[in-house]
Amino acid sequence: MSIRFEPCRREDLARVTTMERASYPADEAASAVSLEMRQREAGEFFMVARAVDSMDSSGEGARASDASGTAATERAALDADARSIVGYVCGTLASGDVLDESTMSSHDPSGDVLAIHSVCVDERFRRRGVAASALAHYVARWIVHDDTQHENDDDTTTTTTTKVRRVRLLCKENLIPFYERYGGFALEGASAVEHGAETWFDMVLDLA
Repeated sequence: MSIRFEPCRREDLARVTTMERASYPADEAASAVSLEMRQREAGEFFMVARAVDSMDSSGEGARASDASGTAATERAALDADARSIVGYVCGTLASGDVLDESTMSSHDPSGDVLAIHSVCVDERFRRRGVAASALAHYVARWIVHDDTQHENDDDTTTTTTTKVRRVRLLCKENLIPFYERYGGFALEGASAVEHGAETWFDMVLDLA
């Protein structure tokens, strides 16, 4: 199975909302209204993972799926959803450097801290590297160091400033190694945010 990463469209939201509800407990899942706000106001930071070249029996992806006994399930899942969205990553900008209820529920276009809200994969496509690839692709999109100087052909110098200087997220304890390994995040400690029944942990990635 090949994956293409692209911006989330408005027509993708129904699929994304269904996946969100299936992946998180009811007291943790983002509402349809929240997801719509993120797509509308922070669409630049809302990425979907779309399956392409689905299950060709002659392809490497098909052979890998056949070996694991999941090819039929994946074919049915993709056939049932013509859009073939198998995962997504979404975030919003914040101007403050601490994730709290306010920064996690709004988007500040002037902010330079990117708060990741969800890294989600359809349960039928998990343990295939989709989440790791999506996270790595998403983070790499913003790794452009701030105040980078470029020399032009006319001997002048221009300066490019990055919008995103730091990426933050909250995760549960069992996912700390995942974000460290595939996103390069560092653990800061337990978060003061109370969202659902479990403890959340602050993780950070500096880009500048």
